[in-house]
Amino acid sequence: MAVVLKQSARFDDQVHIDISIRADLNVSAYVARRQVVGYLIDNVSDHLGGETPDLVIDGERLLWRVPVVLYLTSRGKVGQVGTIDVDAQTGQLQITPSLIEDIEHRARRLVDRTTP
Repeated sequence: MAVVLKQSARFDDQVHIDISIRADLNVSAYVARRQVVGYLIDNVSDHLGGETPDLVIDGERLLWRVPVVLYLTSRGKVGQVGTIDVDAQTGQLQITPSLIEDIEHRARRLVDRTTP
């Protein structure tokens, strides 16, 4: 698991990092991934799945960022087509219609490039 800290870009050459975070997560990486996979299968396509999420620190929120990947029966895993965030405290999926449209669009483009 990687931890991603979202922060505004700085324009000087020096970066100093000193991170200490203490938080109890109500949702594990495993549960977040299962929630995303369930949502994708029920609402988008059974050819989409989730991979191991990264923990993202976004201001005061902790999120599991689950990579969404396309699988084809004939080829197996084809590639990543997006990510879905899951709130690590509440378990709520951070999904919008435009996010799903983007994932579907990337999946179609990937299928077009990989099938004869």
